[in-house]
Amino acid sequence: MEYSQNDPAWKNNRLGISVSAGDTIGNYGCYVTSIANVCKWAGHDVTPQQVNDICVQNGWFTESTPGDRDLVARDDVPALLCGNLQFAGRTNWSSTTDMAFFADASDPNVAYIIKIDASTRPGVQTHYVMVWATYNNGDLQIDDSWDGVRKKLSAYGNPSRIIYSAMKFVKATPPPANPAPAQEQQPSNPDPAPTLPAPVSSSPDPVPTATDDTPTQTQDPGTVVTPTNNSATPPTPDNQPPSASMTPGTSTTTAPTPKPKVIAPEPSEYYTLWELFVAMLKKLFNW
Repeated sequence: MEYSQNDPAWKNNRLGISVSAGDTIGNYGCYVTSIANVCKWAGHDVTPQQVNDICVQNGWFTESTPGDRDLVARDDVPALLCGNLQFAGRTNWSSTTDMAFFADASDPNVAYIIKIDASTRPGVQTHYVMVWATYNNGDLQIDDSWDGVRKKLSAYGNPSRIIYSAMKFVKATPPPANPAPAQEQQPSNPDPAPTLPAPVSSSPDPVPTATDDTPTQTQDPGTVVTPTNNSATPPTPDNQPPSASMTPGTSTTTAPTPKPKVIAPEPSEYYTLWELFVAMLKKLFNW
């Protein structure tokens, strides 16, 4: 069962923006109901009442008589409501309809809304229905908006004589979900990655550790001496200050400790008795 314009949930509600008491979805809402059926076929559950309200909000109704805006003025409303539908155009006929036009109606991705004359009475008794399949004899399978029943179009008369226009809708092919990025082709035997040189540090060269067979640099830059076995001075313990003779960049070999300088005492501290006697004579005789 598809949507029917005579569903009690909305049949007595006003169609569009009208002032006439009889302008209800139940009496004249075949087009908004066919739009809802196309949306349902496309996978979107939109009721005739919701279609009516959306058309009102967007100003898509036009006047049929002064003061009664109860005609939807757009052909592409299903495509506007359903992101996966495309409006493929409208075709009109003034007399006999070429039923071969609907050859693709059985395609699961194609649907039509057609305008027909629903009565044998004089004049055109306009009615809109949805077409979703075709028969080999030229008949069409429809979802009738009047009662929501799926039936043959021939229930209203000769199909080639009662169709006045057709609006075609096509389901759009959805794009692939999260396509995987293209990957670059790798060679079968790739060359090894080149080895980069070690970066040059701007900090001073580390102090080398002296060993028995490793040349060490003395305090005089550029002069390299080879110490004898076990001649390297052990490193200064962590809790002792480094030697004053050490400078950054030199080896850990400690320079020889210089001999202490002997300061000569004053002569008066070491006078002999003879020297004292001579000094007294000089003072007495003014030598």
